[in-house]
Amino acid sequence: MRARKPNPFRIGLFFALDESMGMLYNTYIFILWRYTMADEKQSGLTQIQVDALREISNIGAGSAVTALAQFIRKPVELEPTAEVIFNSTADFRMLFAGMPLVSVVSSKIPDKIAGHLLVIFEQEDTVSLAKLLLGEQASSEFIITDELGISAIKEVSGVMFSAYSAAMGNMASMSLMITPPSFDTGATTMVFDELSVNQSIKEEEITICFESSFSINAAIRIPGYMLFVPTPVSLNVLLKSLGVNNT
Repeated sequence: MRARKPNPFRIGLFFALDESMGMLYNTYIFILWRYTMADEKQSGLTQIQVDALREISNIGAGSAVTALAQFIRKPVELEPTAEVIFNSTADFRMLFAGMPLVSVVSSKIPDKIAGHLLVIFEQEDTVSLAKLLLGEQASSEFIITDELGISAIKEVSGVMFSAYSAAMGNMASMSLMITPPSFDTGATTMVFDELSVNQSIKEEEITICFESSFSINAAIRIPGYMLFVPTPVSLNVLLKSLGVNNT
């Protein structure tokens, strides 16, 4: 089994998690909620609001994992969700430390609760997942630019995005649409810079992240990240639809 690369941001939280649970095959989903605030004391996010967001993240992640298990026809086990708060985008950048090359699949939610859904894998893990999805169709010389593999990664990510957005829409009493998934791969710094531009993420923004882990019954551990990044306005719309807004 390939050893996980050290990550200065997550090693304290996730290495201990792996050892205590004894999991061999773990994948991590990060459901990301972004909001703007001057400082923590003026955040406007109450514990009730955090609990509501955690609950909708649990349901969304559970739906996404169920859809993944049905798609790959392998058992997938989901662990309880816990929140992690970043104090700046510098902390968010550290999330990808130790991952020089990544692949990202993204879809947009264009209206109502507007934002982006993303799945991020280290590049070599993307190859492992593609081979798992393709089975005998994957050649021994498979590379990340193989169109058949990219199509498979986009398809399984789209299945997870659809399940997550549908679950979130049901809780918020909204019908949410997503755009077809797009795929990109390259240096982590390039991916982060692109995310910063597309999401208008600014250094002064605080981010709350809801983290869940699930294990796939496969021959190799495939760690990855799933993120939902709504606009600050959309987060307020979501809180209002859940009945936990401040007004």
